[in-house]
Amino acid sequence: MTFANKDEAQLAIDALNETEIDGRTIRVNFAQPRDANAPRPPRRSYRGRGRGRGFRGGRGRGDGGGEGGGAPES
Repeated sequence: MTFANKDEAQLAIDALNETEIDGRTIRVNFAQPRDANAPRPPRRSYRGRGRGRGFRGGRGRGDGGGEGGGAPES
């Protein structure tokens, strides 16, 4: 969020910091600018967490045509 001045921002921080939303305590504070040269933490990987299998398309995936696709012939 952005505010017109620091005083309004501080009032919002004081009012909302450590409050509960949907059963979770939130933390509200001033944003800090990032150093463009600082190393960034690695992205989280969600593989193997049961959240779907992602894209599994391509040849031979039961598309009904072409080599290796579709059901086996009897």
